[in-house]
Amino acid sequence: MSYILIVDGSKADREFIRGAIAATGSEIEVRCVDDAFLAREMIAQEDPHLIVLDVDLPRMSGGEFLGHLMRHHPLPVIVATRASNADSNRVEKLQLLGAVQTLYKPSSVTDETRFMEQFHSIVETVMAIQDKAIQNRAIVCNESMQNYDNDDTRPASETRSAGSIAIAIGASTGGPMAISQIVRHFSANSPPILIAQHISNRFLKAMVKGWQRLTDMQVTIAEHGTQVTRGGIYVAPPERHMEIDLDGRIKLLSMVATDRYAPSINILFNSLARRRHTTVIAALLTGMGDDGADGLLRLRTAGANTISEHQSTCVVYGMPARAEEIGAASEVLRLPEIGPRIAELVAQAIESRQRRKMREPCDSLK
Repeated sequence: MSYILIVDGSKADREFIRGAIAATGSEIEVRCVDDAFLAREMIAQEDPHLIVLDVDLPRMSGGEFLGHLMRHHPLPVIVATRASNADSNRVEKLQLLGAVQTLYKPSSVTDETRFMEQFHSIVETVMAIQDKAIQNRAIVCNESMQNYDNDDTRPASETRSAGSIAIAIGASTGGPMAISQIVRHFSANSPPILIAQHISNRFLKAMVKGWQRLTDMQVTIAEHGTQVTRGGIYVAPPERHMEIDLDGRIKLLSMVATDRYAPSINILFNSLARRRHTTVIAALLTGMGDDGADGLLRLRTAGANTISEHQSTCVVYGMPARAEEIGAASEVLRLPEIGPRIAELVAQAIESRQRRKMREPCDSLK
């Protein structure tokens, strides 16, 4: 039986959060511990649906526990802490590590109402995603494999046109840490990597700086009109959409009132699907919602290699679940496998292009 795990050093706060969960109307079991080591033991026995975590814990801080959890056993985590325990740097770190949301425990009746509204919305969203993932896991995996085996649009090297190579990555909750495990596999001479990560301006620079420490590629926040080149990682800025035009230049588009996500992963993926002379390798990683799934399907139909992250390593199994459901992913891989697989596909694409170039002089004599 699944459950929600509250990890909080304060008995009063544990009871308050237990009451907040009960107020959502959920009948799921709630378990409480006051220590990260006890939480680890419980998770080793059975995964919770959701963890509600405080920052201020004995023996091991909530931030340290979150870092270990996301590296080795990613699960959805809401951080609920006192404002005095969560300075801007600490909150920034928690968000980059993969916390679904950081909420401040109320200190007044007004704060309590606001907290309950935010908490209920997040809990209901995460629980719905997790329930659907568990119910559909076997169905989705089976259908995905059948679609791959029978789909005439499966990527094949002989159907690709000659041209450049591009890597595209889309992610949301838990994405900064997930992407850090991918970019480390690439060097200064690698094909360009284009990233649409749902994140606020507040955390953008820290995220880019963290990725830069892991790779010899040049990580930059994308600017309108920039020519995409080898050795560059281009990150879509928050509240703007990033496209790659037919000349290989970045186009930044403004949001409109109906946009659900910005930057939109679908918009990035769709723009690359129009580039018929580019070999595209795309990965859709952890995150809430469904952004990127339709774009990944369009890329696969256009002949791209498409990868979605396996449920076992997703912080939130939302976007990849949708991608698998509609047959958008030609491969479903655990996070540690994605970087090496993309590197392998890049090497294969380069080799294929070299073989075509060698054949061209011979073809001209026929």
